[in-house]
Amino acid sequence: TISFSLPGTGKTQTAVAGLLTAELYHKIPGNKIVALSFTKLATVELMNRHADACEKMRIHQNVRFSTLHKLCSEVLHTYYSRLGFSKLDNSGQLTYKENVDYFLN
Repeated sequence: TISFSLPGTGKTQTAVAGLLTAELYHKIPGNKIVALSFTKLATVELMNRHADACEKMRIHQNVRFSTLHKLCSEVLHTYYSRLGFSKLDNSGQLTYKENVDYFLN
């Protein structure tokens, strides 16, 4: 579920309720759920509120929380060769293969 709205309208509360519904009602294991947000601050807020709700319900929190940028970065670093990158350089940056037609086809 994606939620865009003004500040203070209950997006985080709705997201926490959705996570708990997925875990408890639909029986999706928390370790199979990735909760994404655009900013680190929003991600930490969501994680903290979910942890508080889990504590009140006496359940273990094992949902993965991440920013969209971090998740994409992890995917690139894990699957760089399949995505047409030749290697990671010393700074952790990806370098392109000579033939970039891979991305265009």
